[in-house]
Amino acid sequence: MYSLATCPTCVAARLEMDAAGTEYEDRVLDDDPARQAEVLRLTRQSTLPAFVKGDQVVVGFHGDKG
Repeated sequence: MYSLATCPTCVAARLEMDAAGTEYEDRVLDDDPARQAEVLRLTRQSTLPAFVKGDQVVVGFHGDKG
């Protein structure tokens, strides 16, 4: 998951995944220009959180539902 530390949707995503016992890597973009460039390259937008699983990239906590 690509996220920002204080993004409310990112916080909600973390809480829900933690409650479900879902394993994930949280790549926090705050003050990390390399990761910011990486997620922009993958998603071509600045909406977060963004999730990558294999070749699939999903932007937003519940995909197109936000």
